[in-house]
Amino acid sequence: DTHTTVPLAYDYAPSESSEYVASFLAKIFAKIADLLGLPSWIPAQIIIDKHDGLRLALEEFSSEVSIVLCHFHMYRAIACQIRTISGLYHLPMHPVINGERYPFPETKEAQQVMAAFKLVRLARTKEEFEGRKAGFLLTTLPQLFRHDEGCLKVSKYFLDHWFDDTWLKTWCHFLLRDSASNDLNVSTNNNIESSWRVLSKT
Repeated sequence: DTHTTVPLAYDYAPSESSEYVASFLAKIFAKIADLLGLPSWIPAQIIIDKHDGLRLALEEFSSEVSIVLCHFHMYRAIACQIRTISGLYHLPMHPVINGERYPFPETKEAQQVMAAFKLVRLARTKEEFEGRKAGFLLTTLPQLFRHDEGCLKVSKYFLDHWFDDTWLKTWCHFLLRDSASNDLNVSTNNNIESSWRVLSKT
């Protein structure tokens, strides 16, 4: 209830493949269950980066864990893709400095896309989601990217990597609100990651 993050363990693995993640989770969950005096234990929710290895490991480990995508990594991935597509099709890009909330290279165009996408993410019902999704793809993106091929590329990126069933359930509010997510008030893993960076430098 305090939304305070407490690192329980770190794993220095060769990669974030599902093989290494699954092995790490099995050991940690078993250790926590032992400390609690329980036969088994799994968390109600885990926040992850947008990485297939992490998601697959959790899905294979247990269907009872609610997987939530870290909002920071969500927006960083989108901003990166917008920059890439804009460069590919020579679309206008206006760099901005936004180091407090999103400390990564960003553009005005990416901010506008992220603001519009956030409205889709916060939809409260399936009907509201479908309406906002349609508006995002058919109205917002064409208005922001007045370039047919560039706009098509951006739309395809969202359809393939965000609106697909694989990832949709990890970021769309109306699909997550019934889970033990505290209404998604805890939505980033950056505090834990920052503690790891401090530890790794010592």
